[in-house]
Amino acid sequence: MRTLFIALSLLFLLLIYGPEIFAENNSAPLTARVTVLPTLKYETIHQEDHIVVTNEDINRGYIDINNAITIKIKTNSNSGLFITFFTNNDFPQGAIVSTNTGSLKIQDSNNELYIPYNEAKSFTKDLSFRFYLSSNTTPGYYDWPVSFMVSSAY
Repeated sequence: MRTLFIALSLLFLLLIYGPEIFAENNSAPLTARVTVLPTLKYETIHQEDHIVVTNEDINRGYIDINNAITIKIKTNSNSGLFITFFTNNDFPQGAIVSTNTGSLKIQDSNNELYIPYNEAKSFTKDLSFRFYLSSNTTPGYYDWPVSFMVSSAY
């Protein structure tokens, strides 16, 4: 009986203090490195679907369309972003797109407009266009000649 009591007492002490008896008391600093990949989401709030060219526009040689496109952008990219433009047809002869942060002449290639980092995680961009008209442009309705995509700058 006494042996059973001693055995149970030892088992009880081992259960209570066992982890502390066998645990080592070592510590070391841990450095964690995390890479957060850029995310980007955008929505076209407004986009013109056509252009109306008048004789006055042709005589002037260009037509200005202010706030033709409004984009809502949400990103975590600290590097900023690019808006890439594509022309859909031969009209117009050339174009300049502008925002409050810069402008870009739209050509056959290299049509990326850089938008610098904005501390706001969500913001809107209004895009205005100046389309240069060729001398053989006729008055009338034209389909909107520019499409775009938005991407994170790495």
